Amino acid sequence: MVSKPIAYFPGCSLHGLAKPFDTSTRLVCNKIGIALQEPDDWNCCGATSAHSIDHTLNLALGARNLNLVAKSMSNTVTAPCAACYSNLKRSSLELQNPQKRKFASELVDDDLENVENVNVIHLLELLSETSISNEIKASLKYRFSDLNVVCYYGCLTVRPNLESDLESDSSENPQSMDRLLGALGADVRDWSHKSECCGGSHSLCGPELANIRTDEVLRQAIASGADVIAVACPLCHSNLEFRLHALQARGKQIPVVFFTQLIGLAMGFTTKEVGLNKLLVNSFPWREKLTLA
Repeated sequence: MVSKPIAYFPGCSLHGLAKPFDTSTRLVCNKIGIALQEPDDWNCCGATSAHSIDHTLNLALGARNLNLVAKSMSNTVTAPCAACYSNLKRSSLELQNPQKRKFASELVDDDLENVENVNVIHLLELLSETSISNEIKASLKYRFSDLNVVCYYGCLTVRPNLESDLESDSSENPQSMDRLLGALGADVRDWSHKSECCGGSHSLCGPELANIRTDEVLRQAIASGADVIAVACPLCHSNLEFRLHALQARGKQIPVVFFTQLIGLAMGFTTKEVGLNKLLVNSFPWREKLTLA
């Protein structure tokens, strides 16, 4: 079993609407010996708006969070949320600059010792490390049978390339989630929209535009023959699932799940334990798709 403590930044979403992402992430990591250590008193990363509205505020938010990680004596932090990952990664790159680091230190009124050495990685990258992915395979109690999945990365997790640590992943055709879920026995379908935008926060300020984006993603996923859409972003999950709920009367039924929920099921956790009972589309026969490994 892997024995690896690592700082864990859940962000606001995983303490709210995306709680099943948090729960399943902790179950999966604990199963394979990864000790997730959540920093005390972390603050919002700035979500999808702070960086475009107030750059100084965005830098301060990221610097404070990274400083908490550095003070915890950890040199790596993982963030499951795509927006948290993107904002923290951008801040970590900015803080490589001594002048920016000095400015950020004044903003947060604290010395930023070693903050430039904190490595920010997405949860997908962490679980894709060879030793960890092998441990996941060794921990499987079940394998999926006759389950067609499309992996939806969204636009932030693998973009821009200069900021993403998923170096082996193409921005247009990423593969890390595909490999993880393929190792569970799922039939991972190739499709055209795996890294297209879901509409993001336009679901609040411009829902008509967001609906165009989510409808197209859902249409392409269904056309691929998928039974399930697996996601790695809380906002993508919310936008797709809420839109599906609105379209239920038209007969469009396809669960949108976090990729860690599928890993947790294959490890032997129940649908309730990984939070699948909390989905808006939750009538899928999960147990019928599992066979003993």
